[in-house]
Amino acid sequence: MTKYLINNDDVIRIGQKLYQLSSNSPETDFLKCKDASKDYEKRLIENGVDAEIFHDGNDQDTTALMQGDLVQSKQESDLKFILISTQLMPLQEAKYALDAYSKNQRPNVVKIPNPKPTLKASKQYDKRDHRMTKDIDTLKALVDNAENQGWETIDGVNYGASHTWREVAQLALDLADQQEWFNRYDNKYFN
Repeated sequence: MTKYLINNDDVIRIGQKLYQLSSNSPETDFLKCKDASKDYEKRLIENGVDAEIFHDGNDQDTTALMQGDLVQSKQESDLKFILISTQLMPLQEAKYALDAYSKNQRPNVVKIPNPKPTLKASKQYDKRDHRMTKDIDTLKALVDNAENQGWETIDGVNYGASHTWREVAQLALDLADQQEWFNRYDNKYFN
């Protein structure tokens, strides 16, 4: 979390909205808002920046804002805002919400039950489990062969241990991909 002291001429861009602090604004919390006339979606894609400060309103001279950063007026020290999601929230309002949450020692947490695996998903699990078991047995045999620096014959051509080690590496990478599928399956249905 970083605190930025800005001038009244500075503009804060969040998505396609432009905000400007103003101590004499009739709008709530002294914050003026208008839609941007320029498309800033490209900046999000290129730089990963969805919120930034335009110094003196210049969109070429900017400072990136991250979630939780504070923006405060240099001229009016009580004008403080925090960036939460896609909005600037007055710091006092954010403090009330955060204090209420932190004081509740036993918050009411409702855990949504996990979905049950479908018949198709269960069959897929069994199929992948069978394949992984077979691949592990193959991996063990290949490692044993490579450690003994044995020769492998494929289609009548003899290959040395280096070829076997390449197969071990390729099969190990394939097993890692298979394991990731099992991890996703477990996370979806059992966590």
